[in-house]
Amino acid sequence: MHDIEKLFNETCPVIKIKIKLKKDKPWLSHSLIRCIKKKNKLFKRILLNKSTERANYYKRYKNILT
Repeated sequence: MHDIEKLFNETCPVIKIKIKLKKDKPWLSHSLIRCIKKKNKLFKRILLNKSTERANYYKRYKNILT
């Protein structure tokens, strides 16, 4: 049983992932987070229904946010 665990740990090591928190980004305010969420929703709407009007609105919003 220990041999199997040893082989598994050698071939598939556990990787630790650091999660970035909001406190790591003090410039990211509540209103910016809200705007980013809105931008992402607009993009998802474009993927569902491709129209030039929605695409243009998304591009303008994205450029202003950036």
